[in-house]
Amino acid sequence: MYVFSYWLSFGISIMARFLASDPLWIQTGVRLYQAQGMWARLYGWHVFTYPQHALYFAHCRAVQGIGLKQPLWVVFVDREGRPLRTWQRLQFVCSCWDKRAHGVIETAISNTKKRHQLWMALAQHGIAQTIPWRVNCFGQRRCDK
Repeated sequence: MYVFSYWLSFGISIMARFLASDPLWIQTGVRLYQAQGMWARLYGWHVFTYPQHALYFAHCRAVQGIGLKQPLWVVFVDREGRPLRTWQRLQFVCSCWDKRAHGVIETAISNTKKRHQLWMALAQHGIAQTIPWRVNCFGQRRCDK
């Protein structure tokens, strides 16, 4: 029993330290997952299982909405993660791009206040911390936490 409670408290302290070091999570309650690998970048929002959070694509200047079920809020960011431009409602037949962008953040958050909080946190801190998110070619999702 003692060993279990020790490991439980150790895990909780690590998670608390992780959350305390992420300014986006503190200010907005939104976690930023980074799509890693070819399949995660290809499938993108179609198989992303955390609609209350955001998905970050590094080294990306354009997005397309083919096959989307709901409109997305898209933020183009520079190398430091500071916002450059937004696209309010990316529909299923649209595409958008920004030649100055270094990455793109996509989210389905419909609350305008929460989106504004995310924009302000990005403007202040940039992209401080991301959680890797992968999809293999058979559609199985993995999230390394």
